[in-house]
Amino acid sequence: MPTYNTVKPEDLIAHCMRFLNEGWGYIYGAFGQIWTQAQQDAKSKTDEQIRKYGQQWVGKHVIDCSGVWYLAMQELGSYMYHGSNTMWDKFTVSKGRLSKGKRTDGKELKPGTAIFTGIKDGDHNHVDIYIGDGKV
Repeated sequence: MPTYNTVKPEDLIAHCMRFLNEGWGYIYGAFGQIWTQAQQDAKSKTDEQIRKYGQQWVGKHVIDCSGVWYLAMQELGSYMYHGSNTMWDKFTVSKGRLSKGKRTDGKELKPGTAIFTGIKDGDHNHVDIYIGDGKV
């Protein structure tokens, strides 16, 4: 059973920013592993994005949007599902909207908040993290 320990927003943000600052690559479905040439060869046969962009990440850490949350939470001693739809379904408490970087319900947007974008046909295809000062 997963462990759901409380995580401070500033610690979560710091972990997420580390992946960015270390130059980790973005590969859909990844959650922190080193991208291999074998993975690149296998995926590039069926995935145009991988064929076009994946080669630059061979030998480097790769992660996707929900993988950032998954790995950061794991490193902080807690748990988050990997998959933006699952995150939305299981953990989203307030399901509001944003306009020009502000919540439309007038409530404050707090650092560490999951921001879901790319919503199409009921799927939540992408998740970001709000870091404060209007930045995601």
